[in-house]
Amino acid sequence: MKIAAAALLLTFMTAATAGFITYNFLSSFTAKVKTAFPTQMVELVSKSMNSTCITVKLRNVAPTSVWVMKIYVNGKEVESAGGFSINPDAVKTIHLHGGYSKNVTYDVKIVLSLGSPLTFNVKY
Repeated sequence: MKIAAAALLLTFMTAATAGFITYNFLSSFTAKVKTAFPTQMVELVSKSMNSTCITVKLRNVAPTSVWVMKIYVNGKEVESAGGFSINPDAVKTIHLHGGYSKNVTYDVKIVLSLGSPLTFNVKY
């Protein structure tokens, strides 16, 4: 009985030690990953619009290529936009064609493969 109790105690101590070591490793690794990849992978360089097009220029600030997955204007997906990549440090011009009215603010959301979506608004 004493041997079984000692074996159980040794198993518990081994599991607790392994968990502590694993936790410390993963928490330091997560901190390194957060600094390697910023939460916002692209920055808005410029935006403009007229009655038929919103023009957006984006710069990739990530150390790797970032895919633009989907683009939404006022919550509706722009079908002709998205599905392309932006290389590191490159600037990409995006044209969002549609019918736009004067004195109306349009909310634009760009969903990326990495990081959080880029959201902004533009008024014509």
